[in-house]
Amino acid sequence: MIWQKLKKSIKKWQGTLIITPCVAGLVIVGSNIGVFRILEWVTLDQLFRIRPQESVDKRIVIVTIDEPDIQYVKQWPMSDRIMAKMVRNIKAQQPRAIAIDIYRDLTVEPGHTELVKEFQNTPNFIGIEKVADNPIAPPPTLAKQGQVAANDLLLDTDGKIRRGIILLGKPDRSLAQGLGIKLALTYLEKSGIELKEINTDKQIYGLGKAKFVPLSSNDGEYNEADMGGYQVLINYRGGLKSFPHISMTDVLENRIPNNFMRDRLVLIGAKAPSLNDNYSTPYNSNLFFPTELIPGVVIHANITSQILSAAIDGRPMMRSVVKPLNWLLIVFWSGYSATLGAIYIKRRWLTISGLLLAVVIIVSSAYVAFLSGWLIPVFTPLLTAIAALIIGLVQVLWQNLMLSYRQLEDYAHNLEIKVQERTSELAEANEEISILNEKLKGENLRMSAELDILRQMQQMILPKPE
Repeated sequence: MIWQKLKKSIKKWQGTLIITPCVAGLVIVGSNIGVFRILEWVTLDQLFRIRPQESVDKRIVIVTIDEPDIQYVKQWPMSDRIMAKMVRNIKAQQPRAIAIDIYRDLTVEPGHTELVKEFQNTPNFIGIEKVADNPIAPPPTLAKQGQVAANDLLLDTDGKIRRGIILLGKPDRSLAQGLGIKLALTYLEKSGIELKEINTDKQIYGLGKAKFVPLSSNDGEYNEADMGGYQVLINYRGGLKSFPHISMTDVLENRIPNNFMRDRLVLIGAKAPSLNDNYSTPYNSNLFFPTELIPGVVIHANITSQILSAAIDGRPMMRSVVKPLNWLLIVFWSGYSATLGAIYIKRRWLTISGLLLAVVIIVSSAYVAFLSGWLIPVFTPLLTAIAALIIGLVQVLWQNLMLSYRQLEDYAHNLEIKVQERTSELAEANEEISILNEKLKGENLRMSAELDILRQMQQMILPKPE
């Protein structure tokens, strides 16, 4: 009895049971080989654009170098004397640390001796080097003093920057700290907040209220080819307007407001388009209007701000859910929508409202998770839900069409049998009528003969007239 009911249920939902794994399997395979990764990223990028605007991080000040600043110094790269003057003016504000996001591996006279002296007398000054691809050496003086960080930026397949470097391996097997973490640790050192190991094997570290978990090839849309160094997802605060900033010209002219940089981190970097240090980020995913690229120095400021806010304020670090969880979501929405498609004929309103509910749940849950520091997929679940529903609907319509065709075929067949039976009946009736006609004809002949005999007898009996 139970087996019969089960068999009946399986037969009833046979289409759904086939569609669910097929659609889910195709989407999972496509996701793993990177077919949907750019579309997934673009969808998730919109979450950065629609979330509430965050407050300005006043712990970080950015000194921008734009086209007018280049015209002011009348040469590029700026001379060592100009750089030394800028460092002196910033030092006078007593910041916690100064970092310059400009390569300075070569001497630019005049003023090299002057600049070296400033480097030697500024223990909280951080220079940069490029570690990956085409390496660029750091300023020799700062390298000797251990005041160097890597400013490498990681570009995703679509050219956008969503990941930041914490540690990066160098050819000599030493490790270089990323500029953001270097500045953040310098800032937090004064507050007594230090990096602590939580799980050495999994490379999980604690920093105040923050917890660092490295990005892996099992996370989100990334794979083994994207890995290298200790990476984290960037939880952007915003563009240049999210940080106090001032032009290099104002710094050189010493037009710095009182205490503008005091006890803060100061980053110096290019904004000018001609210096080619501007990048695409999630904020450049506007589907309707072009948006400005974000300077590299602002990206490093965002990484620094992310670490400080996580360590001090408990602001979430950005993480992506693991792929197996993505697969479970895809399987669930595939089964959900395939079921909706199967009941479309009988309950259309339920199918339509069910799909709308799925869209709302997928988008809203992703948004709520995003605000909590988690990236969960949006595009692939939506694609799965819509595709499974359409295929389920087509399967049901096709099934009903075939049922109607079979019913019509049965009706035609039955009609043909009935016509044949009726034709046979009519033929039999015609045959009976023919026989009856023959009988009537014979009877008529007989009656005519008898009539002729009667007439003859009448003539014989009756007297002839005189």
